[in-house]
Amino acid sequence: MPLNASQKAALALRIVVARDLHDQLLPVGERGETFLLAARARLKGLIGETRLRVKNEAGIGGHLSVAAATLRQVVAEPGSEPDSEAAINAIARAAQALETMAAGVRPGDGDGPALAEDPAHRPCACGFLDLANLVEKRAQSTYIHARALSGAAPAVHYVTWITDDPQQLLGAYRVGGSADIGRSPRTVTLTIKDDDDFGAVDLCQLAYVLHHELFCHAFQAPDPGSEVKNAPPQCHWTEGWMDRLAFKVSIDWVNQSNAPHTWLPIIGADAEDAIAEFHKFRYHNPRGLRDGDKKFRRAARQAFDTLAYEFRESGLASSDSDGENLARCFSLVANAHPNANSKTLRRICALLQTALLGGALTERRLAAALACFDFLHHRDLAVLEKDLGADPGRSVPVDPRISPLDVLG
Repeated sequence: MPLNASQKAALALRIVVARDLHDQLLPVGERGETFLLAARARLKGLIGETRLRVKNEAGIGGHLSVAAATLRQVVAEPGSEPDSEAAINAIARAAQALETMAAGVRPGDGDGPALAEDPAHRPCACGFLDLANLVEKRAQSTYIHARALSGAAPAVHYVTWITDDPQQLLGAYRVGGSADIGRSPRTVTLTIKDDDDFGAVDLCQLAYVLHHELFCHAFQAPDPGSEVKNAPPQCHWTEGWMDRLAFKVSIDWVNQSNAPHTWLPIIGADAEDAIAEFHKFRYHNPRGLRDGDKKFRRAARQAFDTLAYEFRESGLASSDSDGENLARCFSLVANAHPNANSKTLRRICALLQTALLGGALTERRLAAALACFDFLHHRDLAVLEKDLGADPGRSVPVDPRISPLDVLG
C-alpha cells in the first residue's frame, strides 16, 4: 500500500533528523549540543503532530515549510556562541533541505522508479528514491563493468512500507527489505519501522539493504532464458554468497569520501560497524530459518571469502585485491546469467562449499578456483556445475596472464 500524505511528511522529517542533525555530528569537545538538541526536539514534535496536521498531499509542503521555519527560529534564538557554529550550520542545512523538499512536493509522489531520466518526473525527497538512485546506478555500473549483463539492466520499481512491526520481523532494527523479481518491473520493497528514533545508523543499514536487494535479487537473471522465480530465504547462494558481495560493496561505499555521502551522515569505521552489526544479524538471528539453513548461509559467505583467497594462493591472481575482484566478477556473472535460477545457483553454491571448506584437499580447492576462473571465459553454467562436481586433476597454468577486472571501478 502506498504511503499516505502524513506518512510521507513524517518520513521526510525523520530523514532530515537522521542526515543533518544526527548524534555524531559534533566533534568531541565541540559545543552546540544545546542547539542540536533543541532542533531535534522541535522536529520530533512536528513528526508527532503530522498525522493531525497533514490530511492530504497538498498539506505536505506546508508542513515541511513550517518545520524549516521552526529550525531557522532555533538558530535565531539568543545564546549563540562562536564554538556553536558547527551545530548552527547543520541546522541551517537541515532547514534548507526541508525547504527544497517542500518546493518539490507533487501529488502522487512517493513510490516508483529511481532512475527516471527527466528530473521533473522524479518523486520528491519524502522517501528514499534518491538513495535508491545512487545504489542502483552503482549496481548497474558494477554489473556492466564485470561484463555480466547479456542485455539491458532490469527496470526496478521501489515501494516504501511503514510498519509498527508487530511480529518483530525486523528484530532490533528499524529497516528491512525484500524483492520480487517475478513482477515487471522488478519490485524492491523497503520496510521502515514507525519509530521517531530513526537515525544515522539506520540510514547506513538501509544503504546495505539496498545493496543487498539490488546486487543479490533485482539483478539476478535480468534477461532470463525462462520464467524467473524469487529465491527463497533458504537460498544460500542469494542470501549468503551474494550477500557477502553486497556487504563488501557496501563497506567500500561508506569508506569513500565523495558525493554519494550526502545520504551517509556517518562514514568510515562508524558506518562499517553499523553495517557489520546488521550483516551479523542476517546470519545468526534471522527470522524463520531453521538451524541447518543458517549454517548453510554462513558457510556460503565463508566460501566466497575462501574463493578470493584461493585465487591468490594458486597464482591465478597476483594480489589479494585481484583475488577479491576475481571472486566478485565470477559471482556477478553467475548471478546475472540468463540461465540462472535459484535452484541451479544453490547447487553450484553447495558444490563450492564442499570444495572450498571443511578441510578440503588443496587440489580440490584449486580445481574449484580453476572451474570458476574458466567460467569467466566460457560463461556456461552447466559446464561450471560439471567442473565443480568433477574429481580434481588439473594443475595451475605455468604462467597465468591474468588481468582481473576491477569490478568496482
